[in-house]
Amino acid sequence: MQTVYTNDFVKSYKKLTGHNNKKAVDLTLKLFSQDPKHPKLRNHGLKGDKEGVRSIDVKFDLRILFYEKNNYVKVIMLKVGNHSELYG
Repeated sequence: MQTVYTNDFVKSYKKLTGHNNKKAVDLTLKLFSQDPKHPKLRNHGLKGDKEGVRSIDVKFDLRILFYEKNNYVKVIMLKVGNHSELYG
């Protein structure tokens, strides 16, 4: 799997407060790279104005948004944040 991180993803990652949130994101990305469909990730597609975007859970109210191409041959990480930051 080729993983690309957008500038928005990098900026939102850097803005995360607390070492525990960044560590949780790192562990989630590692699990995702090993098995993007692992049940713990709750990987699912979004609807409405975010059609085509997918989301995975990091922890309680922390998510990662991404695009996947060609059955996870390429993944584009878009942004990480809580529900209100990602969905308005």
